[in-house]
Parts: sequence; C-alpha cells; structure tokens
Amino acid sequence: MRRILSEPSQPELLYELSSFVQHYGNAVDHGHYVAHIKDENTGQWWRFNDKIVTKDSQSSLTKTFSSEDVYLMMYRVKDTNHIERDDNICVPSHYFEEIQTSNATYQKKYNQRKEKELSLINERTEEVRSVLSEASVQSLSQPFFWISCDWLRQWAKNVTPSAIDNTAITCSHGKVPVSKVTSMKRLSSKAWETLLEKYGGGPKLSHEDCCLDCLKEGAQNVMSADTYRDRRESFKQLAWDILDGKNEDGKYYVSRSWLLQWSIGEIPDAPSEANSNPTSDITCSHRQLLPEHATVPKRVLVPKDFWHSIYKDANSVKNDVVTFPSDSKECLVCCRNFFDMFQKKLSMSLFMGKCVKLNLNSSYFLVPTSWISKWRNYINPDVKNSDTPETLNVAINSLLCEKHARLIERPPELILSFGVLTLRESSACGLTLITEEDWKCFCKEWDTEIQGVSAEFENMDNMNNEFGNCQVLIKTCPEVCESCIGEKESHKFHYCNEDICVIFVRGKGRREHSSKAEFNSSTNLEVSASTSLYTLKMLIWDYFGVVKENQILEKGGITIDNSDEYTTLVDLNIFAGDQIIVRDSDDELVNEKKDTQYTEEGYRGTLLTSNVSSQGRTSMQKPPNHFNVQDLSPREVLESIDQFFVEGHISQYPEFAVPSLTDHIYLKEVGHIVLLKRFMISPSSRGTKSLIHWMLHKIRSNLRANRSTTLRALYYMNTFFTSESQSTTIVDYIAAMLECTRTSLNIYAAPTGYVIGDLTFVYKNEIVDCRRVEKPIPTGVITDLRTEADYILLVEKDCILARLSDDDFHISHKCIIISSHGRPSMAVRGLVRSLKLRFQLPIFALVDFDPAGIDIMVSFEYGSKNSALYNSNLITKGIKWLGVKQGDIQLLPDGCMLEMTEKNLKAAKEMLRQPQIRENSEWVKSLMWMIKNKKKTRIDALTADNISYLANTYLPSRISEMMNEFGE
Repeated sequence: MRRILSEPSQPELLYELSSFVQHYGNAVDHGHYVAHIKDENTGQWWRFNDKIVTKDSQSSLTKTFSSEDVYLMMYRVKDTNHIERDDNICVPSHYFEEIQTSNATYQKKYNQRKEKELSLINERTEEVRSVLSEASVQSLSQPFFWISCDWLRQWAKNVTPSAIDNTAITCSHGKVPVSKVTSMKRLSSKAWETLLEKYGGGPKLSHEDCCLDCLKEGAQNVMSADTYRDRRESFKQLAWDILDGKNEDGKYYVSRSWLLQWSIGEIPDAPSEANSNPTSDITCSHRQLLPEHATVPKRVLVPKDFWHSIYKDANSVKNDVVTFPSDSKECLVCCRNFFDMFQKKLSMSLFMGKCVKLNLNSSYFLVPTSWISKWRNYINPDVKNSDTPETLNVAINSLLCEKHARLIERPPELILSFGVLTLRESSACGLTLITEEDWKCFCKEWDTEIQGVSAEFENMDNMNNEFGNCQVLIKTCPEVCESCIGEKESHKFHYCNEDICVIFVRGKGRREHSSKAEFNSSTNLEVSASTSLYTLKMLIWDYFGVVKENQILEKGGITIDNSDEYTTLVDLNIFAGDQIIVRDSDDELVNEKKDTQYTEEGYRGTLLTSNVSSQGRTSMQKPPNHFNVQDLSPREVLESIDQFFVEGHISQYPEFAVPSLTDHIYLKEVGHIVLLKRFMISPSSRGTKSLIHWMLHKIRSNLRANRSTTLRALYYMNTFFTSESQSTTIVDYIAAMLECTRTSLNIYAAPTGYVIGDLTFVYKNEIVDCRRVEKPIPTGVITDLRTEADYILLVEKDCILARLSDDDFHISHKCIIISSHGRPSMAVRGLVRSLKLRFQLPIFALVDFDPAGIDIMVSFEYGSKNSALYNSNLITKGIKWLGVKQGDIQLLPDGCMLEMTEKNLKAAKEMLRQPQIRENSEWVKSLMWMIKNKKKTRIDALTADNISYLANTYLPSRISEMMNEFGE
C-alpha cells in the first residue's frame, strides 16, 4: 500500500458506469429497489426488478436519472493500460507445496468416491433392468407372487433399497384382498426369488393367497347397503307425513328434530353416528320421558314397524336407546321442578313468549330481549345444555353507555288503536317490556336492588281518541342517549362485506330442501350496505333456484318492499347479521289453486313457473345499469381529470361517495360478470378522499410527462397506504369514475405468464420475437401483432409451457403457447382476446382436473369478480377445453389421482351455484364428479410414465380431433 500511495497520481484514468440501483419511495428506510447492470461484453443494459429480468430499452439508455432516483452507483476503470501488474509477488514455497499436496489428496478421494458411486448406480441400473425383464407373467396359469407398488417404486429409485414390505397390501387375514388390486403388481417366481434373496422382508403373497373371506365380506356389505338404502327410501315419505301430522297410527315416541334431520339427510350405505339415538332429545336426566311444556311439540309418534326399523339401526351404532311407547308417562321429578319455578310468581305469559297486556296507567321496565330468551331456555327443562344467563346487573348495565350512563337502545314503538296498546308492526327493537311485578321477582331471584330502566307512557292528555290510531311515546329513566345511538348507527349503516342469514321457507311454513341448495334451507350471503336489492335477489336465485320475480322477502315477520330493485340494503333496514326469510310465490299459488293448477317439478327454478304478471314484468324490465369502461387517449383522460377538479367532486362533499366495487353480478344479457353502477359513502371517507386526490394528481403528472408506473410502485410512493390492495382499490375507484381502463391511466400490474410460438409484436418501440424463447407477457400496450400460427394453446402452469418448449412443440405444430400462471391476470386475458379478435384462431385450454382449472376457463370466458370493472375488455368466447378431462382418468398411471381437500370441495360446490357455470354442462358434470368421488388430478400426471407423452401423443391426437370439429 505504501508503494502505491507513494506513486504519482494518474489523472488520465477514465471510469465508466457499470451498474446502479434505482429507488422508488419517499424515504430511504422503505420503498422498492431496482438494479440496472451493464454487460461488459455486449454493452447491453439489463433491468433487475425482483425476479423479473428485462433488457433496458433504447430510450432508457439515454434517460437521465436525477440524484433523487438513483440510490447507489458503481464504476469501473475504462482505460486499463496504466494498471501495472507485479508478477514478482509469489507464495512461499512451503505453503505452495502444502496446497499442492492437499489438492492432490482431495482429488484422489473425490475420484475414488465418484468411481464407487458410479459403479453402484450402474450396478443398480443393471439390477433393475434384469429383474424387470424377468418380472412379467406370461400366463395366469403359471405361479406368480404379489408385490406392493409403493415398495417397487422406492426400490427402482433408491440406490440402497429397504427390505420388501408387503404389509400395505395385506388384509387382517394375512392374505391379499381384492380391494388392493390397484396397489400391487404381479411378479414371476424367478423375479420374486431374486428380490427376496437379496433384500429379505415379506410377507410372501402368492397367486393362491387371494382372500375369499374379504371377498365375501365385500359382497355382503354391498348387499346390506342396497337393502339399507331401499328400506330408508321406503320410510321417507312416511316420515314427512308424520311431521305434517298426516299419520295417526303412532305407537312410539321419537324426537321431532331427529326425525326431520333423518328425512332430509343423504342416505348412507349403513347406519351412522348421526342417526344413532332417536330419543336422546326427549329423554331427561332420569332416563324418563321429558315433560312437554314447549309451545312447539318436541316429540312425535311413529308406527310400530317404522320404530322397529330405526331402533335396529340405532342399536347397531350405539346400544343406548331408550324406548318410549305411546302410553309412557312423563317424568314426575322434572314436572315438579318445572312447576316449582312458577311458585316464585314469575309470569307464565313472559315464559311462554306471549305479549304483555299493556295498561296506560301502569309502570313497566325494559330488559334486553336476548337476555329474556336466555332466561326462557335456562328454566325450560326441554332445552338441554342451555347457557346460564348473565346476572341481572350485567344485563341492565349492558343497556347503558359508558360516557353518559344513559340508555343506548331506543324503546319499542307503541300504537293506541281503539283503546288498546300494541307494538307497531315495523318496530324491531332489542328491548322487551315487562310488568313491575315481574321486575320485582327478577330482582328478588338475583338478590339485587338495581334501579333498572323504568318506562312510562308520555303525552297522556292527547290519548282520548278511542276510535282512531295514535302513536304512544315511552319516557324512560334513564333517558335515551341520542349521541351514542347516532355514533353506533353510523357504523351500522356503513358495513362492508358482512354476512346476512337467508332462510328459504316453502309451502305452509315448512322448510324443504332444494336441489340447487344441496339440501340446505339456509345460507350466509356476503353483502354490503350499498348492495342493491337486485343483487341480493340474484344471489338468492343462484343459491336456492328461486327466480327473483317469485321471491317474497321478509324480515322480522314484515314483508320487504321490492318495488324498486335498485334500492340499497341499508335503505331497506337490512344490516349485517340480519335474518331474511325467502318464500317462493309459486308455492303460495300452488297451495291456493292445488286442484286447478299443477307445477311440474322439472321447471322449478325457471321463469316457466312464474305467473303471467311475473313474466310480463320480466319482459319489460331493462337490464341494470353497469359500468362499461373503455380505452381512452391520454388527452381524453386529462380532460376528464381536469373537469373532475373543476366541478369539485371531491371538495364539495364532507363524506365522499365512491363506486361500490363489490356489487358485481353475472348478466346473461351481456354474457359476462359486470359491476353495477352503484355508489357508497366510504367508511373512512376523509382518508379515501385525500388518497384519491393524491392519486389523481399523480396520474395527471404521469400522463403529461408520458410516464407509466406500476400498482406496486404507487403503493410505495405514499406512506398513507396501509396495503397494496388499498392502493389498487383507489386506482379502481378512479377508473370507474372516469370510466376508463387502467392502461388508459398508464398504470400496470406486475407481469405474469409467458408466451412462446409463432408470434411477434411491438412493445415500447421494440420488436418482441416469441418464436424461439418464451417471453414474459407485457402488462402495457402492445401493437403490430403478427402470426401465422394454426391455433393457440392455453396452459395453466409455466412449467408445462417450459416442458413443451423443450420438446419444440410450438415449432413442430406451428402454434402459440400461452401460460396463464394459475388464475390469469388481466394482461394474459387481454393478449388472448387481442389474438382472438385479430386472427380468429381456435383456442384450446389445458388445465388441471380440479375446481381451480375450471375457474381459469371461467375467467377467460366470463371474467372474474375481482376484475368485474374491466371484464368487457378482457373476455374471450369460444375457448375449447382440451384437457385434463374426466375421460382422461383412465389414461393415467396408478396413484396419480389426488384427494380433494375441504377447500377444494367447498370451491366446487360454490362454483355449481354460479349461473355462468351452469350454462356449460361439461363443467357441471366434471364438478359433480369431483364432489362425488373427492378426487382430482393434475396435468403432470400425463407425464408420470413417459415425460414426452404429453407433447408426442396426447396433445397431437386431441388437437387433431378438435381442429376437425373447428373446421366443420
């Protein structure tokens, strides 16, 4: 170092930039970093953005970066003529000899180990070939042995196999059951003896070891299952008659709820735990008949032969069934306990849930309705395992606000009609009025002297009209806290993506199952405050199969007004957690005109069951107003943004209305999923307003400077964004309000998916050639598409595209291969749509045989919910399903079928409820097969035995068949 420092400086040395790091973000401690590196040999600059590596365009080479953009720069010496090397510096001889000796020793050990392992591998390869060449059994008359497929696979793959293990294919009798035929292979005697001699193990299973006992048991189980199903089916109608009170030949008691579940449940192959005890709900703790004091009967009588059938099934599962003949007496101990409760002067009408008779001159108290319900269940001996209600102090304190100790629930509304006080029908209140005597009994029972919430009637002087109706006001002590109630209701009115419970009731109040609801009579639907009544009806139609014209909606016993289908749920007083009752007007019509009109069950769930007036309304009804975004020029977008600021859309409203991005439905009239043109007040309107204001300024400055950006970069540019999804939502708000696409705003997502084949296009003024090497699909605007391909092949995974690329499939078959990278992005769908519209090429889809694979094709054909705003510019009709299909399962090797997870099964069932999927019978049949068999498979299974089978055999034959159909 001293020598170098003592030398004179060399100012003539030149340095050139070799790489630099660019930073996106407002501060150094957070943001996103992109590296740019120059290739020393070619001079080409490369851009490294996470795992995405692209060439820097010619325009970016001459671009000047400010010091705010560049975070780190690295240089190298350009002129190396002045750098002198000192060749006199050498390593000491003893170090050099030690290094040489160490290297020679290591090289010798490495070569020995390499030779040993190669020899072992070659030996194993020859052994596998030798055994497999002798393994085949020429004739079934020759003796052979069974061996486990699992062990055979690990023996062929591992260098040091374990001992033979046939326990997986052995039954409890020590023989081979017929059920294991897919898990074992036949081996000749010679091959078996060779393996047994070398590896040992067992057990030894010859051709004579087929288990006849298991075969007989299997046949008996099949016969028993058929007999059991036939017997269950024969009693099913009888069960419904018993529940409807149409059968009077009852001899034995069973639980009513148990019989209902037994009637609507699927019929299994054998008795199960679910049907194990038909009398458990009507048996008290003393194993006697539980007293019947409920308003709804808990037990029903069934005929003798029916009882013997269910008793036999229940005892086969759990031998603990108590029999109650029709003359059984109720448990005396439980009866005494029940009537002892009323010795404390508790109101019988309050316990039975009957309305309290109100008197104008009496005093009353208010208690939580939910607490009264818990109290009823707690003292009712019919209800088992009921929760203990909170103490009276806790219940009353829950009604008072913490700030002012006032009432945070409004009292019920009363009407004075013909001198009688009654609750207003539309009054949905969480408080119950009880008499002063009942209140004193409650205080005595809970040993408390709490003041409670008293209620008196106000404006008594104005209540002299005995023959008219007038509203009665209730004055409470403590008073109602309007400020806290207003704050509570403001949150209640702005809910988003919350569940409501929808219950489908048919006929005269009896819930029945619907085939489209998969035997369920209720479901939870995800809605928002801004969701329209039309959207709710469409969701109910999808799930229960009741057309929206026939739907009668009720909440709290009150029919919901459906005259304006575009009224929001919050305007109809439907809030998160509410329970909505749905009735089918066809059922009402059938019940009223049962003798003169018959509705064929096959048409249920279609408009063919509607009455004339319903169909007339349908034909006259216009399709709902929805967003239809378009590609706009930068000038048009800038004019819209400037107009937006001039009109003061943001500043003039203290609470800012934004488009509802969750109001998406499938419209058959347009053929894809759309976003309804509905607006909502943002729950955090002030923050949303400022972020939209900032985003509009950013978009305007980018368009004026002809700059583009990504969704991820926008997230890092503003520290007020809590997540990347929030910044994306703000962009979608603006796109909806301006009715333009994201590309019109010069905003793009990260690229996903690849393309290879006979295709060239222009992107950022550069020609992209996809004919030899796969290229990432750009997220921006591409132009000048050129191709002479015969068809387009869509594949689900990048690895499948790489496999076909290695086999030069795109060259030998003159096609374009596009990978969707799982669920396709908007860039992938946009490219496919452009190719279809420009060249009218046939498109074939190769996806996994699972719900996700079908969902990919649905996204291409009908769009997705997440991109409902942009679907009109992304959908591509006429895509043919090439594989993997249900018929391909027989082509797959053993062990290639996978078990469906609970998530897969749930997704498949949800997909069957979507109307766009029900339009494709092939999709419906495949999903039903997956649900029934709980199996799925992947594209990779086609290459399990032969890695080239997909490219050389499967695809050519399938595409040839479909191309012939396309030509016809």
